[in-house]
Parts: sequence; C-alpha cells; structure tokens
Amino acid sequence: MTKTDNPLLRPVPRILAAIGWMGLIFLVSARSTVPQPPSIAPAITSNLGHFSVYFVLAIILWWALEGFGLDGRRRRWLLAFGLTVLYGLSDEWHQSFVPGRKPDVLDVLVDSVGAICGLIAAEWAQRRMGSTAEVPAPTTGESRRRSSPGIADTN
Repeated sequence: MTKTDNPLLRPVPRILAAIGWMGLIFLVSARSTVPQPPSIAPAITSNLGHFSVYFVLAIILWWALEGFGLDGRRRRWLLAFGLTVLYGLSDEWHQSFVPGRKPDVLDVLVDSVGAICGLIAAEWAQRRMGSTAEVPAPTTGESRRRSSPGIADTN
C-alpha cells in the first residue's frame, strides 16, 4: 500500500492547506493595522479582503472534506460553509483582543457571502471539469479518434 492509497493519509495535505490558510488569516488579524492601497477607501479594501480570504477558505475546506470521503454534495457544502463561518466568527472574536481592531458583524456577513460564492465556484468548476472517477476510460478506438480527429476508426 502506497501513501496515496492509504485512506487515513489522503486528507492530510488538504487539512494542512486549510490550516495554513487559517494561519495566514490569523496573522493578518493579529496586526493592529492592515496595509491600505492609497486610492481605495478602507471600507472597500476591508470588504474585498474579507470576501476574498473566506472565498478561498471555503473552497479549501470543501476540498479537504472530500479527502475524508464526504462526497455527499449537500453535506460537504454545508459543513464547509459552517466551518468557514465559524472561523470568521472566531476571527472577529480574536480581533477584539488586538489593540486598534474591533469585531464587526458586517465582516462576518461579508465572510459568509465570500464563502457562499467560493462554494458555488467550486461546485461549478467541479461540474465543468467533471469527475474523473465517473468517466469511463476510452476504448482503443475512442482514444485514437480523440487524439486524431478526422481519422476513421479501423476496428
């Protein structure tokens, strides 16, 4: 049995990706000030930042849950969304201890919208690319037709 065949090891890189992203969010939240682009209003920067990082976090959690065999679309979607929102709430609570920062319910709302949009994008991308597990392997003739359009099958 190789490392990739072991079902206990399959989700490890995915979990590490989620933990790494959460760590990045934590580090930024621990700063008293966050860098601002000079020509953009701080409220816009804040909302775009929250939306973006929770968009990505929801996708990473959705992907990590698949590694646990949670293939049920609705269950995985709801769990990824719930975990993302819970992390957003904990991030706002964490900010209440950082000098110069304060928790904001609007930030959690923007985090939630980012998470929903991220999960919609992930589902869309998965449907668009299709699941390789569901697609049967091509036969010899099909393979030849796909790689050489216009050449008739000789079987």
